Amino acid sequence: MSFGKEIADPMETMGSDLKYHGRMEDKFEIKEDKIKLINFVCACLIKEPKYYLSSSKDQEVIAQLVPVVAAGDAEFVLKLALYVRDDLNIRSTANYLLALACRHSACHPFVAKYFGAIVRLPTDMLEVCDLYLALPDRQTTGEALPNVLRKAVCAKLYEFDAYQLAKYNKEKAVKAKNKKTAADEKSGAAAAAATAKPRRGMGAMRGRGGRRLVGETPVNELLERPEEPSRKKLTLKQLIRKVHAEGPADLTMPILGRKYPADEAAFAKSGLSGVFDASRANKRMKLPTPETWETQLSALGNKHTTWESLLAHNKLPFMAMLRNLRNLILTGVSPEHHQLVMAKLTDERSVTTSRQLPWRFLSAFEAINVNLEELMNRILDIDEDGTGGRAVVTMRGRKGKLMDAQRKITKKALIPVHMPDEPLIARYRDALDTAIRIATVHNLVPIEGNTAVFIDVSGSMSCQVHSAGKMGKITTAMDIAILLGLMIRDVCVGECEMRLFAYPGPGSHGKSNVSVPVVNDTILKNVEFVRKYAERLSGQDEIFPFDYMLDQIKKKKRIDTIVVISDMMLTPLMEGRNADAHKNLTFGYTVPSILKKYRQEVNPGLLFVAMDLYGNGKSIVGINDGDSKDVVITGFSDNVLRFIAERGHGKQLEHVENIDKTKKLDTRKSGKARKSGPKPKQDKPAVKSADAEPMEVASETTAAI
Repeated sequence: MSFGKEIADPMETMGSDLKYHGRMEDKFEIKEDKIKLINFVCACLIKEPKYYLSSSKDQEVIAQLVPVVAAGDAEFVLKLALYVRDDLNIRSTANYLLALACRHSACHPFVAKYFGAIVRLPTDMLEVCDLYLALPDRQTTGEALPNVLRKAVCAKLYEFDAYQLAKYNKEKAVKAKNKKTAADEKSGAAAAAATAKPRRGMGAMRGRGGRRLVGETPVNELLERPEEPSRKKLTLKQLIRKVHAEGPADLTMPILGRKYPADEAAFAKSGLSGVFDASRANKRMKLPTPETWETQLSALGNKHTTWESLLAHNKLPFMAMLRNLRNLILTGVSPEHHQLVMAKLTDERSVTTSRQLPWRFLSAFEAINVNLEELMNRILDIDEDGTGGRAVVTMRGRKGKLMDAQRKITKKALIPVHMPDEPLIARYRDALDTAIRIATVHNLVPIEGNTAVFIDVSGSMSCQVHSAGKMGKITTAMDIAILLGLMIRDVCVGECEMRLFAYPGPGSHGKSNVSVPVVNDTILKNVEFVRKYAERLSGQDEIFPFDYMLDQIKKKKRIDTIVVISDMMLTPLMEGRNADAHKNLTFGYTVPSILKKYRQEVNPGLLFVAMDLYGNGKSIVGINDGDSKDVVITGFSDNVLRFIAERGHGKQLEHVENIDKTKKLDTRKSGKARKSGPKPKQDKPAVKSADAEPMEVASETTAAI
C-alpha cells in the first residue's frame, strides 16, 4: 500500500480497498498493517515526534495507518494507545493515537472503555483535546470537540483529586506562553516580509497590470502571506467550559473562579460536598496550593531539616531523591534518614515502580563523590562573622548568548550537621550498585531469542557523545557501547554473544573480533574490564565480524537479533566501507551480502539493528522501506533497549490484542459521570452534585523521552 496519499475516514470507505470482508487474505493484510503500525509506534521510543510542529514521516504514516487498521479492527487502535502509554511509557504518542481514534467514528464505541486508562494526568487530557483540534479533516467544525471526547473528559474529571488539578492548573502560565508565541510569530512574519524579495526566473510571469505571478498568485501576495498561526493551547478552565462539565463541583467551581454560595439554599443547589460554611460566603473559591517537594524546598531552604521532613513524610519522589543524594550528604541529614534513603535504593519494589533505567543511576555515582578534605577546609575557612568558606563552582546553564556555556559562580559552603565520612560514601555506592542491578532485571524489557552484540572499539570510539546526557563517567562512545552491550547481555532470555570488533591486534590471533567473557562485578568495574579487554584489538580501523557470521552460517546457528553499536552507520543501506581494502578479513562480503546470505540459509526473520552513537546529538530511527527487519538508530536514547526488545518480540501483536483482558479494563470501577456524560445542549457550565463514588485515581507516571 502507498503512504503518499491521504486515507479517508473508514466509515466513508466502505466498498473500497480499505474494507476487510473476513477473507483469509484480508485477515493477513490487516495483520500486516497492525504489525506495521506497531513498528512505527515503537520507533517513537527513540525519538517521539513533535505533534504540534511540522509532521514527521513516522507521524504521517501513523496518521494514515490508523484508519486502515480501524476499518478492520477499530478497537485495536485504542488497545495500541493503551499499550504505548502503559507498557512503553510514551505519553504524547498515546495521546495522539487517542486523538486519532476520536476523529474516526468507527473507534467511538471504544473510547469510553480505554480513555480513563490511557489518560493519567490532567495534562494528558488537555493534550488529547489539543491534538484533536489540530488534526485536519476532523468531523467537528471550529473549536468544537466530538461528543464522545466530551463525555470521556467529563468522566475523567471525577478521577482526579484536588492536588492533581491544582498542580496542573496553570492558567496564567499557559496564557502567557500563548501570548508570547503569537508575538513571536507576528514579529517573525514581519521580519520575513521586510527581507523577502520577488524571485526572478522561469517560475514568475506577468499578469494583468504587470504584476509578477507564481502560478495564479501574485508574487507579492505569496511572499506577504503569513504562515498559519499556531493554535492556542487549552487550559483546564477553558476545557471545563468547552465540555460543559457538571462536576465534581468541589473541583470545577474553584477552577472556573466561581464564588462560594451566599446561603444554605444556594449551597444545596451548588452540588458542593460537606456543610455550608458561612465564613466563606461570596468569597472566590480556589484550589489549595499543592505541597510538592519543590515548593517546600523553595520555602524552607536547602537545609537538613527540610530534607528530613520530606523523607519522614514520604514527600520526596524516588527520582527527586536520586538527584539530590549530594544535597542529603552535604546538608548532613541524620544517620537514620541516610539509612531510609539506602533502604529505598535497595528495595526491589521501590526501584521497580520508579521505572528508572539503569544508567539513570550512574550520574548519582559521580554526585556522591564528595571531596571530604576540601569540604572540611572550606568549613574551617569560615570566619566568626559567617564570611569566607566560599568555593568557585563551574556550572552549565544559560548565560548570555550561549545556552551550554560554562560559567563560574561562587557558592557558600554548607556546614553539615552530621559530617559525612568515607564509610557513608561507600555504603551509598553499594546501594546504588544494587539499585542498578534491580533496574536491569525489572525495568528493562527482556529480549527474546538468541542475540549477538557487536561493539566497535576502534580509535574513533573515544569521542564524546553529546546525546548521552548525564551518565557520570560514562561519556565516550566506547564506554556507552560497552555499557549497552552489558545491559543487552543481562536482559537476553536466550543466548547472547558479545563481541568486540576493530582491527586485528596483539591478542586477537589475527582476527578482527574477540568474544567477551562474562564477569560479575559492579557495573562500572565491568565497563572498565571490557575496556581493558578491548586492548587485544588494534584501534586502527573497524572490520565487521564477517568470519563470525560465516561460522554461524556453517553451523546453522540461529540468531534472532544482531545489534551493532558503533560511531558510524554499518547498515544494509550502505556498502561495506573496508570491503576492498581488507579482502582477507571480509572474505569478499559486504554487510548487506552477509546478512542476505544468513537470512537465506539460516533465519529469514533476523532483526538487524545498527546504532550510530555519534549522531550529532540526535536520536532518529530510520526504517528501511525495503526490509522492515533492518533498523538504523542514530544517537543515544534511554529507551533504545526497549525498542530493540519490542521490535524483536514475536508475541507483541498478540499481547496488544489482549491487553484489555490483561489490564482487566472490563472490571474497572465506573462513576456516575461515566454513565451520564455531559449534556451538549447546556450552554453554560453548570455544576451538579456528584453523589457517585469517584473513580480510583490513576498513578502519576512520567515518561523517560
